[in-house]
Amino acid sequence: SQITAMPLVRFINNPYYGVMLYSLLSYFPIMTMLVFPGIVNNVGMELREKLVHSIRGQNGSLVAYWTAVYVFHYTVYSAFTTAFVTFQYLIGTEPILNCNFGQLFAILIVWGHAQIGMGIFLSMVLRKTRLEVLSAYIIMLIIMVAVPVLRSARIIKWPYILWLFPPTAFARSVSLVMEGAAQPHTIVTATLSMLWTSTVLGLIGIYIHYQSLYLHSQHMHQNES
Repeated sequence: SQITAMPLVRFINNPYYGVMLYSLLSYFPIMTMLVFPGIVNNVGMELREKLVHSIRGQNGSLVAYWTAVYVFHYTVYSAFTTAFVTFQYLIGTEPILNCNFGQLFAILIVWGHAQIGMGIFLSMVLRKTRLEVLSAYIIMLIIMVAVPVLRSARIIKWPYILWLFPPTAFARSVSLVMEGAAQPHTIVTATLSMLWTSTVLGLIGIYIHYQSLYLHSQHMHQNES
């Protein structure tokens, strides 16, 4: 007969663990989205001040521009998020100490990508209304409320449409990870959904940007003629 090892089970002895978990889930999303308003504001400001037109006038590459936008903001996001999670670990926050770091790492990697994709999309769609930064803070507020509420709701079967929206996918997955209840297929679903949707949103935003540049160049040529 073959002996199979049983999984390691951790027993939480802290009677206030539930309160700590609820508190962490209330501010964890905000702390991982500190860069999001900056992404939306920076891209929107560059468009309003015609900086991209100056880059094109100097024979600059739009691919290089968007690559620089992505790398810069993802680097800043990584630095802030790493510092926050490390601090929580060092002060002994139990939900962080007891969670699966591999699952948390996977979620946070894709969450940074998702924020950039959503930020570019919001900047393009709302660039003429100057409401892009306000929309970013509204999304942050919704996630801050959604994460603990969704944990309290104890929804067993998560609707697939909510997996497609990056903020709700993040809210669901990070809540399960912190509880130690996330299954591998849940993490795969969350990461792929956030990756797919945010990439599509980002590409739509870049396409809108390209179209605006094309219309602007056509207008300039008409004025010159």
